[in-house]
Amino acid sequence: IYTLSEPDENGQPIAVATEPIGGSPGTAAASSQYAATDGDLAGMTAAACTSAAHQHWLTGAITTPGTTAVLTITNPSATNSTVDLSVFDADGRVEASGASGIVLAPGQTHSMLVAGFAPRQESVAVQVSSSGGPVAADIQQHRLDGIVPAGVDTLQPANAGSTVVIPGLHIPDEADDIADSSGLDHQTPTLHIASTGAAASATVTLRGPDGPVDLPSEASAVELAPGATTTVDLSGVEPGTYAVEIDSDTNVVASAASLTFNSAADNEDATGNTAAVDTAYMPSTAPIRGETIVALPSLADPESQLVLTSASDATVSITPVDSDGQLGEASTQELAADTAVTIEHDDAAAYLLETGSNTVHAGVFVESSAGISALPVNTVSATGSGLPVRLGY
Repeated sequence: IYTLSEPDENGQPIAVATEPIGGSPGTAAASSQYAATDGDLAGMTAAACTSAAHQHWLTGAITTPGTTAVLTITNPSATNSTVDLSVFDADGRVEASGASGIVLAPGQTHSMLVAGFAPRQESVAVQVSSSGGPVAADIQQHRLDGIVPAGVDTLQPANAGSTVVIPGLHIPDEADDIADSSGLDHQTPTLHIASTGAAASATVTLRGPDGPVDLPSEASAVELAPGATTTVDLSGVEPGTYAVEIDSDTNVVASAASLTFNSAADNEDATGNTAAVDTAYMPSTAPIRGETIVALPSLADPESQLVLTSASDATVSITPVDSDGQLGEASTQELAADTAVTIEHDDAAAYLLETGSNTVHAGVFVESSAGISALPVNTVSATGSGLPVRLGY
């Protein structure tokens, strides 16, 4: 386990690459984390390392007043990359100037405000397509309720499909109090769903530790215009940690926004009560395959929970790894169909997961004195191009 506490001298992302020892194939993973307890950017965000690709979908950006969403694209390859953006809001695709023909040299990073393409929107999705070298992309987002921090997080690429799974939605005991304390829209547990093209009729299902959880009809059935985005308010759902399954008659992408009070932030409302809120975005993910390693964040003494979910009965082998790289005792987790379970090891710095032929989705929730965050778990294939990691905020 290796920890790098500072970004490069320009504050830019870096790429992580691993080389096998003795010719034996290896498995690697990395994560990045930002944490602060004061200032406008009070909160915490963690992100998993993702492989560069020629297409990414990002959903859940907000461009209403009080929220800043910054799209960042990095070319970690050795060749030039030309990037085209497709932007979608509640009415469908947005005709946005400056969204096509963005040229990135090898190692170059380019950032832009999402509000420059789709201002005053409660949910925006962005498709990032590249030719030439593959790219990495994310959206770094923070919100202010007046002068009170209202969440900071990183929106990572989401998996598209007619059935998508979000492996983690956390609803805290104080969810109703959070909604009442904030002047911002959507300071409730929320799903962001976007159609990738055609009109979509989708059904939303929550998976809890004991199986499917009933939702109100207005939350379980979603209609989307072609290329449109929407939000689903999950107010009223019992506190707990869930997975989300979205079944649609055409391809969609989705993310879930969890939130909690940030008691460490130095901000109060008019009554003197702590009002700062932090958010955690989890995208829809592809199922993990075979052997997968998960690198856990380490700033601000976080508590990490691994969330596992499957549509059918499954078995997962879980081996904790400590900060010295020593493997702990492996355990076997049985998953019943349509459930979501959480696992926690106090001394784990990473997990080694083995799913065999089972179809399992996985994510990690991280909570610390600085706030809450979430990161997807992805099986990373060896491509030789490295893994882009963003450090800092």
